[in-house]
Amino acid sequence: MVRERHDGVTILGGEPFDQPESVAELVSRLKNHGLHVTVYSGFTIEQLIERRLPSIEYILTHIDLLIDGPYMVSLREGAGEYRGSRNQRIIGNATIR
Repeated sequence: MVRERHDGVTILGGEPFDQPESVAELVSRLKNHGLHVTVYSGFTIEQLIERRLPSIEYILTHIDLLIDGPYMVSLREGAGEYRGSRNQRIIGNATIR
């Protein structure tokens, strides 16, 4: 792997949190390689925490960025960098933990 050009991985759709055990394993392996991990989810962080699953807790505490909330076409204009629609939030690891 060439680190100068690839320092991270983005995990997105379908819905990563529909298979949290597998995603937790993937996050673990990626972090062992020192990679930055971003996850996009149609769920809000509050909905994910409410599920109270160890695999979801692991993911949330080991990723670097979470982009949460459903993509909404009507809110796409002016969404800014990384977000598909204005309702989505960019949540950094300090906020997640």
